[in-house]
Amino acid sequence: MSTPLKQHYDSALIVGSTAPTLCFNRSEGKLTLSSQERNSLIDAKLFSIQDSVNKELQSYLSLKPGWDGYSASTFDENAVLLAQHIADFSVLFLRDERILPHEITPGPVGDGTIDLEISCKGKNLIFTVAPDVKEIQVFKDDSIARKEEVIPFETTSLGKELNWLVD
Repeated sequence: MSTPLKQHYDSALIVGSTAPTLCFNRSEGKLTLSSQERNSLIDAKLFSIQDSVNKELQSYLSLKPGWDGYSASTFDENAVLLAQHIADFSVLFLRDERILPHEITPGPVGDGTIDLEISCKGKNLIFTVAPDVKEIQVFKDDSIARKEEVIPFETTSLGKELNWLVD
């Protein structure tokens, strides 16, 4: 015999509940989220990060000359758009890989360039974007070695750098 509470509970499970489902993982001896719910949480977190990054990047357009208290340059709209493109591409790449980064942080630089730092799996990747440039400066640090290089601004090159980050 089914009680009204049990019927409500059963229908919530069928329709879908907002509460995550925990599964016991015997090999690890702990409760974990189902893979579908873990993926949904990763998506939500990544899109939240993407939204925050894009809002911060847009705020750079309102900075005045000398915003750093010295002689900092203002930011060109093209540099902001390029940085947003890299951030958006990075979020989609990480989403496809089902990886949640430690951080994706934009940073204004006094010379008018924009840094976009992505940290994941103990590695740091920094893209430096300048306006009207067909190339991007890349800095990689995995706590063993540091490398700086210039890459073309194209999805193949960005993907290669992001692969380094998640491997």
